Amino acid sequence: MKIVKIFREGNLNLSKVSIIIPAYNSENTIKSTIYSCLNQTYKDIEIIVVDDGSIDNTGNIVRSIEDSRIKYNFYENQGRSIARNTGLKLAKGKYIQFLDSDDTIDPKKIEKAIHLLEGNSAIDAVQCGTNYWKGNQLITKMQAKSLSRKKMDKLLLRENLFPIHSVIFKKELAGQYPEKLSYCEDWYFWVKTLLKVNIFSQTDYYGADVFVHENNTMTDYRNMLLGEFYILLRIKKEVDSKSLIRDLKIMKQFVNYCLKYDADDIDNLDISVFKIAPYLKYVNYIINSPKGKSLLKKVVILKNKILKKKQVY
Repeated sequence: MKIVKIFREGNLNLSKVSIIIPAYNSENTIKSTIYSCLNQTYKDIEIIVVDDGSIDNTGNIVRSIEDSRIKYNFYENQGRSIARNTGLKLAKGKYIQFLDSDDTIDPKKIEKAIHLLEGNSAIDAVQCGTNYWKGNQLITKMQAKSLSRKKMDKLLLRENLFPIHSVIFKKELAGQYPEKLSYCEDWYFWVKTLLKVNIFSQTDYYGADVFVHENNTMTDYRNMLLGEFYILLRIKKEVDSKSLIRDLKIMKQFVNYCLKYDADDIDNLDISVFKIAPYLKYVNYIINSPKGKSLLKKVVILKNKILKKKQVY
């Protein structure tokens, strides 16, 4: 692959950007991901690859790319969140850009963000739009939301607004990823990092590319719902404890999670996540009492009957 020559507009005061790439068995995609970084028109970058115990050819591929800005680090497998936290500890840049090992960024993404960040010290982070691809087909676009800080904060407490590599932000703001969580951990990170800061939204620019894979299972979907439920509980406990809307959102998420099980599996619900929310008596009652589980089973059976009728008609 050819590396694009450096391009500068005016007299830009260069500040280093740390691009953090957690990787695990990424031999088929890691090269394209790294070259999307090397091809940036903004060149003062470091590329921190945190290999989370890959057993394929990922390490050899990364080491074969000769560029002093690439920092390869291998660790025993501990999970994506720990890999990202490790990358933050290793980062020397003023700004942070996360990137998954199977996604890419547009050549001008970092330059466009740095012009904004360095041109206005009041801006703490820059968000762009995101393209979603399945193979070579563009399936959807997610536009960066342009909202007041108050509205942005309110919405961020309800849902994840930011694909992981759509944002570049000041390193000094960085929180920590919840290391025991494998799903929706980026949402919690954004709440800890971007709440109450000034975010500039590039509403007309799509600089992040996500490549969608078809290997998601029902177990993955259940875990994602459980992850969202966990984050909602953490937000309620740590940030927004008196919100009735939050309680309703939590109950909705809990019902959605349960409906992904069959009636016979209700007894096997993963309830470890609920231990952080003893104050939610209605949730604990449902998951711990025979009457509560019986009610859940009836709801799931009713759901299955409705689905069967839809299939018939």
